[in-house]
Amino acid sequence: MFKALILVCAVSMPDCVTIEDTRGPYGTRDACVQRVDEMITDLAPVLPPNPDIKFKCAKVGGEAT
Repeated sequence: MFKALILVCAVSMPDCVTIEDTRGPYGTRDACVQRVDEMITDLAPVLPPNPDIKFKCAKVGGEAT
């Protein structure tokens, strides 16, 4: 299972912002990346000019130890 996370930074922003998906987790990394693309598209109207955007599909879950 994968959880989608986006980090947005820009010169015009005092701090970088982490955006965490609320729909997931996703069964495959590909599904997670697809969700990241959707999130970035949805965020585009409110992002500052020339943002630096990074993403991570973090693995979640697993067996208890």
